[in-house]
Amino acid sequence: MGKTWSLSNRLIVSASLLLVAFLGIAGFSLDALYQKRATDALQNELLSHIYTLLSACRDDDKGLPVLDELMPDPRFNQIESGLFAHVEGHSNGYSWTSVSVLGDELVFDVKMLPGQRFYTAQDQKMLLHFGIAWDDYEGVPNNYTFSVASDLQPYREDLNSFRQELALWLGGSAFILMLVQAFLLRWGMLPLKQAAVDIKQIEDGRQEQLQGNYPVELQGLTGNINSLIQHANASQQRYRKSLGDLAHSLKTPLALLLAAREQNDQQLKNTLDEQLPRIDELIQYQLQRAAVMGKSTVAQSIELLPVVEKISRSLAKVYHDQHIEFDIDINADVRFRGDEADLMELLGNLLDNACKYGRKKVRVSAFEQPSLVITVEDDGTGIEPDDRQKFLQRGVRADQKKSGQGIGLDIVNEIVGLYEAELVMADSSLGGASVSVRFG
Repeated sequence: MGKTWSLSNRLIVSASLLLVAFLGIAGFSLDALYQKRATDALQNELLSHIYTLLSACRDDDKGLPVLDELMPDPRFNQIESGLFAHVEGHSNGYSWTSVSVLGDELVFDVKMLPGQRFYTAQDQKMLLHFGIAWDDYEGVPNNYTFSVASDLQPYREDLNSFRQELALWLGGSAFILMLVQAFLLRWGMLPLKQAAVDIKQIEDGRQEQLQGNYPVELQGLTGNINSLIQHANASQQRYRKSLGDLAHSLKTPLALLLAAREQNDQQLKNTLDEQLPRIDELIQYQLQRAAVMGKSTVAQSIELLPVVEKISRSLAKVYHDQHIEFDIDINADVRFRGDEADLMELLGNLLDNACKYGRKKVRVSAFEQPSLVITVEDDGTGIEPDDRQKFLQRGVRADQKKSGQGIGLDIVNEIVGLYEAELVMADSSLGGASVSVRFG
């Protein structure tokens, strides 16, 4: 695999290419515009020389135009001056050529109708042919073609000079702009580099989270990273706490088993029958606590209805002797934002308790207003108001509970606490208990 370019280098190279392309297009456009303006100026200059020739004409004895050999503009009178003229009379055979044409190979053989003008290039020169009609004293029109030509060398030298200056200015501007944009891009990337340094500090154990003063655009990212770090630390602490609680909880059953070695067979059997299920219960409880993921900023969004239906089908098989009817009131668009295993554990315990302590009917409802609220009800005997606070208490160790009692709600309390939710107990309209979980 080839070397991966850094983000700053990618931005600098792409911005530089874009800048060069933009300046190249701008240079081409300016060159084309200048060339057009210079050509228009040269053509207008040729047209003005036509008017100069017309103004220099004098009438002969028939009233037709005649030009003197020497013209007011000295360039017409100087050989190789770069300005040339020719007049051709098509009706009377009149022909006049400026002195400057002598020794040149210019050919004036174009016949123009009155009012027509035609620009052309010949032998490194630009020519203008202009047709006019001149009436003699008898009012008879006579057609003439006035032609002027100008050397293109000054025009091309001026164009080349402009192109050189344009290339120099655009090249210098491109170089300065690339330096400035490289500085600005690297300055703009400094917060990302600082974030990388802070993450390295976290990896080395020198700090616990990203603490820099980051721009607004990065605060969402750094906040999520800090949340993930906190979530990972909390998970690690839960694992450690669960292992510590498990080790503490197993002390008493193991001590009883060790002491039972001296008992007779029946006493040993009774002790094993009593303590082994308790050990298994303690292990399962602590594993469930440790596996809870908790609230996270990058949690997935889970459809609630399929999960409830899946758990209900499973419990219907477990409690098939009770013929429990499940009433599910959940819209298809209601979603839970968190870990699917946590949701399964939460709903599994609530529904299992409802089936265990209910009679024939269990109702599950959920809605968002805008936060998610899940309610599980049964038609059992319910929970006395004085006992509800006891069930809502958190932090009770599993070894303080009797086998098979209270562990489900303790796991529910654990999940509710990790998701910063609220557990509310009340009387159900079905006659039993109503347990609601309100997520913040």
